Amino acid sequence: MGNRILRESICTSDSVDAMDWFEEVLFYRILVNCDDYGRTDARPAILKARLFPLKTELPVEEIMACVNRLARQGVIVLYEVDNHPYLYVPTWEKYQTIRNKRSKYPAPDEGEIQLADNCNQLQSNVCPIQSNPIQSEFESESESESEPKPASPQGEKLGNLRVLCSEVVSVLNENAKTKYRPFGKRTMELIEKKLDQGYTKEDLLTVLDKKAKDWLHPRPGERDMRRYYRPETLFGEKFESYLNEPSVRESPPAAKIPPAPRWQQQTESSLDLEELQRFLDQPIAPVSTAPPGVRNIQNVKFL
Repeated sequence: MGNRILRESICTSDSVDAMDWFEEVLFYRILVNCDDYGRTDARPAILKARLFPLKTELPVEEIMACVNRLARQGVIVLYEVDNHPYLYVPTWEKYQTIRNKRSKYPAPDEGEIQLADNCNQLQSNVCPIQSNPIQSEFESESESESEPKPASPQGEKLGNLRVLCSEVVSVLNENAKTKYRPFGKRTMELIEKKLDQGYTKEDLLTVLDKKAKDWLHPRPGERDMRRYYRPETLFGEKFESYLNEPSVRESPPAAKIPPAPRWQQQTESSLDLEELQRFLDQPIAPVSTAPPGVRNIQNVKFL
């Protein structure tokens, strides 16, 4: 595994500044563990062993939660091939040197990667073009040894679509505790169709938020809609209706608390003190008859 390039502009990067300290540390450790194509194994146990080999007390769940946050930010992309999870850095080819002719891991689109004439440059139809998270937009040309060839419009569109699908499906899976694949053919077709119709990423996330509140927490007696919280339904023909209709409720139903007894609802100011005093001043009538089984009430001792 070759050396990786980090420039001083990382210190003034807005994208890196938006990360918390753990996200930033994790991102750097991912960079130095990727192969020459910016890919690595994303199985939780493998990531923990490679990224934090000495921090045995660090929970793997915390690591994977942070990985998902980085994926939503777009600095990494999660994908699966033959049900095996991988990740890659979408801007890797622009700022790192490609030495090996083949990657250790399959490409996100399961396609074969072709090398250009210059071995330091990589052309692929899966290269997303976006702002580099660790590169300042004001970097001078002298800081970069070579400039890569621009990607084709088709490759740029596919790359941006993959980044969006990764972010949207990550939110869906987090809401519903599911494991939908972000690069499934049908899911990508649905999301791409919505983009072609003029909808935005914010529209997709708005529908996910509304339907999570409406469907994932059914009240007693309501129809269980949790199975419909899936890409086919959310991004299907009723998407526009879901986007524009008001949410049925803003939060999960709270448990009903029975009203307190009437005597508990009274406050000191509501008591009629004069009436209470009149009640206490009333004489107590003598007992004229003995209880059953007692012959002489005068002999009864009260404790």
